[in-house]
Amino acid sequence: MRSPDPEYRAKWERILQAYSEAVAAPEEVIMLFQDEFTYYRKAEISNQWQTKGAEIAKVIHKHGPNTKARIAATLNAVTGKLTYLQRNKIGVDELAKFYQQVRLAYPDAKVIYLVQDNWPVHKHDQLIEQLETDGISPLFLPTYASWLNPIEKLWRWLRQEVLHNHQLSHQFKSLRKKVVEWLEAFVDESIELLIYVGLLSKAEVDLYQY
Repeated sequence: MRSPDPEYRAKWERILQAYSEAVAAPEEVIMLFQDEFTYYRKAEISNQWQTKGAEIAKVIHKHGPNTKARIAATLNAVTGKLTYLQRNKIGVDELAKFYQQVRLAYPDAKVIYLVQDNWPVHKHDQLIEQLETDGISPLFLPTYASWLNPIEKLWRWLRQEVLHNHQLSHQFKSLRKKVVEWLEAFVDESIELLIYVGLLSKAEVDLYQY
């Protein structure tokens, strides 16, 4: 796949430069990949392992509307720290509050880079003003280049661990709580998450440890 963005290289080089700055001074310069994610009350159906001879596991969906929940999150590209907000919807007002939450998560940072995709809401005047107020510098990915945003892999992991074939369509509050419990495992630094999303290799971890 190729991005149609004529400024692809320039945008990506700017993001790489921000990452280099964060690696060189991780206490002062924060590099964050940001994204939103939607999941639904009814389970996502996926292939799964089945013990030979055991009764086939069934996914039962409760009748009614397929209620959804939304998550906004940032992934620290250097430490693996996750900051997130879960709501029924994520729009301008929710993102403005989330940006304030991100700023509070890094009170001593001199520079915060926030890498985002080109969802039009991200470029809303109110949000651009909020980012400026909070001292956060937005960096926009090349258009149609989701593979450049490592946090996308976090959602894949969430699907695999929690959402695929879940049995909580009749207890959406319990499902939301389970999602939060899973996300909470990454609210501090997480080398495991950095490895999973491809920002850190196991070889690099071994080199650092020894």
